[in-house]
Amino acid sequence: MAIVTGTIQVRKDGANGTQIINVTSGGTGQFEDTTHSDAFISTNDINYSLVTGGSTGSFNMTHIGCKILNTDPTTVLKDVIRCGGVIPWAR
Repeated sequence: MAIVTGTIQVRKDGANGTQIINVTSGGTGQFEDTTHSDAFISTNDINYSLVTGGSTGSFNMTHIGCKILNTDPTTVLKDVIRCGGVIPWAR
């Protein structure tokens, strides 16, 4: 089965965030969006979307995650999220 391309995007409160990771067909290793960041507060819902290119094939990940950077040390409510760490693998 072929390994398909994939686009992973951060979602904030049901809308697309600015961070996006494009994984090419057959790509392996870690992928990260080092250009964009999204700001969140404690009441935001955070999620991801995955869109694959093609109707057949597989897209496998071992993990996905975010780094949280507190931009205001006086409060934990203003954080910038940097996401990445996607590791697709093929069988």
